[in-house]
Amino acid sequence: MSDQPLSMEQLETKVFGEITNLLTKLPRPDKPADDIESNTVRIFNDSEFSTNYHDIDIDDFLGDVRHKMYNNVHNQANWILWNLPLGTVMTMTEHNTPLEKGQAVFDLNNCGRCIDLVGTGKTEAVDLGKMGMADCIKAFFWRKVDLKMGAFELWDYKMQDTKENEMGARQIIFLGEWAPGTVHPLWNWNMTDKVSSARWNSLIDRQTVTLFEHIDGGGNRYENIKGWGKHKEEKDFHNLDFGDKVSSFKWHSINPVKEKVEPIKITPDQSNTSIEQGVESGTNDSDQVQQGKVTIGKTKTREVTVESTDTTASSVAASLKTTTKAGVEGVSTMEVEWSLAVEHSWSHSGTTANKTTTTDAIIIEQGFNISPHRTYTAKLEVRVGRLENKLYKTTATRWYEQNVAGSTKDGKLYKRIEPVYINVTGSLHFTTHLELHETPIPKSIVNQAIDQGQKVGNNVVDKSQEKAGELKGKGQKLFGDLKNSTSVLPG
Repeated sequence: MSDQPLSMEQLETKVFGEITNLLTKLPRPDKPADDIESNTVRIFNDSEFSTNYHDIDIDDFLGDVRHKMYNNVHNQANWILWNLPLGTVMTMTEHNTPLEKGQAVFDLNNCGRCIDLVGTGKTEAVDLGKMGMADCIKAFFWRKVDLKMGAFELWDYKMQDTKENEMGARQIIFLGEWAPGTVHPLWNWNMTDKVSSARWNSLIDRQTVTLFEHIDGGGNRYENIKGWGKHKEEKDFHNLDFGDKVSSFKWHSINPVKEKVEPIKITPDQSNTSIEQGVESGTNDSDQVQQGKVTIGKTKTREVTVESTDTTASSVAASLKTTTKAGVEGVSTMEVEWSLAVEHSWSHSGTTANKTTTTDAIIIEQGFNISPHRTYTAKLEVRVGRLENKLYKTTATRWYEQNVAGSTKDGKLYKRIEPVYINVTGSLHFTTHLELHETPIPKSIVNQAIDQGQKVGNNVVDKSQEKAGELKGKGQKLFGDLKNSTSVLPG
């Protein structure tokens, strides 16, 4: 496992570019086009790149809102240039149909013929006449689309019947806009009961789609749209007695039954830090060494946001573990290493959440020894470093009930090792430093007086004993002299 140098945004751009390149290119005009500015859609009233055009700057129009075309281009669009960012899609519609309450902007009920202009980050072009849509555009809307789930394309023509660089009407269904596991009716779409072919190059390898004959998901169905394998299109549904019958669809992901994600080593930015401190003071007036501790408890000093690129998961959980590099015995500075464990969950709720944030307190305790008859002050210092917005790459071993591409048999399941990208932001502590200062316990005035009295008393006793010794010596000498004088008297 190694760190991935891309950011989350860069990885998303890369994935969006790959998905976009797999979508079918629209038929271009016969003349080359000049580049136009980003965020712009240029509509030409004629079948030529003339000065008779109208620009739509998406910055001037709200997203996810349907807009009526100005009268000077109403029903007059023939050639179109567009330069939209990756992940931005403008849909142009035949009818100006207001949204009903609760209706999604991309639900094309009563919108008539439609064309999706998918942003590639560069100038693209289309000849509406080659799609049977010249002079019919009356409205448009644009939105941001999550392309990571892929898409499938529906056509109202048989692929083998069209000339080169010509095609009929196409509708793209972006899976990221529709909930999985639910039958979605194509109420009054122009494509309803007109689909003759389909293509699904851009589906990721764990997605499947089912097309249904009836609005409620009943009747005949086509169930061979999947992300894996070589079969990526159905050129003529009439050969399957399914031509002009699609009225609804449902998609779902093949989710693993279990996974094991390799932990990620997280390193805070030591050049961008804050400091938290804890102080503990006290006295050990005993004759024994005592144990002390200092604690730091600060709220909102550990905040970590984890975002997974796996958008199929219904939730993602993360837990942090630490290991401490204690260094040499007696050294009070310790380095902390963080390990991030990630776990995805797949439920059948139909919702996805690939991001989680944990905010809690730093609670750190550091023990130390207190010498006898000492006062002490212990200061614990913790450095908290920011986690740069960084994408980490690791691997996940996942087990499936289906034989997905690249998997191997493992008991009753199929095992596959997959790359996982995790974006981590927030803050974590990375070093702790303890300073301990001790001083002898200062004696009170009373204790000092007692000590002085004891000293004086000891001196008196010493002098008394010395005097007594002198007197004793003199007495012994006198007694000796008397004894000697008695021994020489006459008897």
